[in-house]
Amino acid sequence: MNAPNVDIALFLEKYSVLKKDRFLISPPPPTIELTEHQSFTICCPHCGLKTSGDFPEDVTHPVQYGSRVKSYQTYLSHHQLIPYERVTEICSDLFGFSVSPGTIVNLTHNLAKKLQSFKDDIVNILQNEPVIHNDETGVRVEGKLHWLHVTCTPNLTHYSLQRKRGKEGMDNIGILPEFHGISVHDFWGPYLSYSCEHSFCCAHIIRELIRAEEETSQKWPYDLIELLLGAKENKEIFHGVGVPIPPIIRTSLMESYDELIQIGLDENPPPVVDEVKRGRKKKGFVRNLLERLKEWKESVLRFINDPLVPFDNNQAERDIRMMKIKMKISGGFRSFDTASAIALIRSYISTIRKNGINVIEGIVSAFHNFPWSPNRTKDISGESLLSQNLALA
Repeated sequence: MNAPNVDIALFLEKYSVLKKDRFLISPPPPTIELTEHQSFTICCPHCGLKTSGDFPEDVTHPVQYGSRVKSYQTYLSHHQLIPYERVTEICSDLFGFSVSPGTIVNLTHNLAKKLQSFKDDIVNILQNEPVIHNDETGVRVEGKLHWLHVTCTPNLTHYSLQRKRGKEGMDNIGILPEFHGISVHDFWGPYLSYSCEHSFCCAHIIRELIRAEEETSQKWPYDLIELLLGAKENKEIFHGVGVPIPPIIRTSLMESYDELIQIGLDENPPPVVDEVKRGRKKKGFVRNLLERLKEWKESVLRFINDPLVPFDNNQAERDIRMMKIKMKISGGFRSFDTASAIALIRSYISTIRKNGINVIEGIVSAFHNFPWSPNRTKDISGESLLSQNLALA
């Protein structure tokens, strides 16, 4: 249509032309920006004093990578869990420059040093939380078995690599010795040595009850599973709308719990003492489970009395899953220091994701010596705080 003065809208209306739009989304090709910083030295003609200009704080070498390039490499290796060799290939294909795996290791240690204030903040905050989740898993470091401990909430994550699994390792972390709230965990003994309140993961208990049912063919394990799941439904109904479970329902649940435990104890009596053979006889898995559930009844059913206490320990298991995936990809760590640095970086990445902050921007801020911290978000959102930090940097 060559007529210069034709009204397109009238033309479309008159001839009933159907107009279609198609959009193509395509990012521009990635480019590398080289920024030159110059420092001049001036000599005073009168006194001979030489004065030199200062480079920016983060510019410390004649040639170096900027914070965003370092953040991309950190994001790929420690958030997306891509092996170092493949990260170097990605940098070459996307940006046209190659890095060595050793460079990524150096970036890892450098970032971990910048996250020490974040580490101190999160430990102090977790010590004063009303409810925390705890779990641990084995990892291979320097060819030996070590233990990765996680302490977390829906908004915070803290990983710590320890050479010991038990109380010694937990004391080194420093959270549980100073914690006086409610710790959610499994029945592993060292957790019970701390003076805080305890709540047990009912998902673990249900798995043990399934095993008890398979071993004994008795009915009480099935009934107890149904009781726990029914209690979970009541929690969701009442606590979900911000009201406590009515006392009559809680009393009924606890009385039914006692009855089922007693039935189980009656059907699984302790072993008969043999006067001839010395020593204590093993009670067996089922009897030990029943005695444990009876002794720790209050902690098992704490979730029906406290709205803040969950039914299970899925929060800790979800948070530790990514580190298990890292183990499946890499098989293990060659250095304890590097593994500890990665654990701290993963703590930071997991926490900022929980608080709705873009991972790359959060890492950029940390490389600029302004890591995000929950202590600085009283009256300001994470995103706007991040923007201020970057502007200051």
